[in-house]
Amino acid sequence: MKKYIVVDNPKSWSFLAENIQVVSAQEYLTNAHFASQKNLRVFNLCKNYSYQSKGYYVSLLAEARGHSPIPNSKNLVDLRAPKLVKVISEEFEDLIQQSLKNIKSREFVLSIYFGQNVAQKYKDVSAAFYRNFQIPFLRVKFNYTHKWNIQHIRAISYAEIPQEHKSSVEEFALQYFAKKRYDTAKPSKFLYDLAILVNENDPAPPSNTKALKKFISLGNDLCDIKVVLGPSIKKCCFEIGSDISNLFSGKNLFPNKAYKFHLDLKNEIYDEIICFGLSPKNIFCDNHCTF
Repeated sequence: MKKYIVVDNPKSWSFLAENIQVVSAQEYLTNAHFASQKNLRVFNLCKNYSYQSKGYYVSLLAEARGHSPIPNSKNLVDLRAPKLVKVISEEFEDLIQQSLKNIKSREFVLSIYFGQNVAQKYKDVSAAFYRNFQIPFLRVKFNYTHKWNIQHIRAISYAEIPQEHKSSVEEFALQYFAKKRYDTAKPSKFLYDLAILVNENDPAPPSNTKALKKFISLGNDLCDIKVVLGPSIKKCCFEIGSDISNLFSGKNLFPNKAYKFHLDLKNEIYDEIICFGLSPKNIFCDNHCTF
């Protein structure tokens, strides 16, 4: 399997072996050559993984291309969820307390580079954080009350690594990229590959009949497609005026007062889906009213 390291500035990674390709994020995102590549793994070492940054899109696009990115988009989302970070960290709570027990100060910062730390005594706890978050460069800040607690955890860029750590980081990188296997989490299996969630009350919905037909044409046979209509406002509570009533089928409109109608929007959508050719047995409706 080919290995591609995607970074902001390839010149910073010239120390790596010649058999490891280093490319810029801009090139990976825009060069059509990579879209056709198979059997490769992408290591995303961009300086910023925040939402809609280049680093974020590198992992997102690599997943879509089947390039097995490290970190993947789930790792990036997990890192931004403080509660989830706390839950995951509780899995190795004893290891944290054991590793930090001899520290005298009330605060401690652990820098993790490819699952390692420059001090061997923090090797196990560094590896535990890496296994759970799969972020190449991590910085974890702890504070001590009656025990060591994680104050925050974040991804850092190569530029943020102290100069005195750079030689160790380069050594860790050579060890890391020489591996043949990587300890990554197994992907979760989901019932559906794609779900389109619709807010029925959105005044400017993101989709329409033409778009839905396009999704269907790109999918499998109609008999394989399943549709779920989730909880929403029902006709008992959804009232519209006569000015827009002509947009809906008469069978789903129920007059209740002058120039007002109750609309069965869910049935309107159901009828439209049936018109596409989907089988009723593949359409699942939740009849709870959310109003």
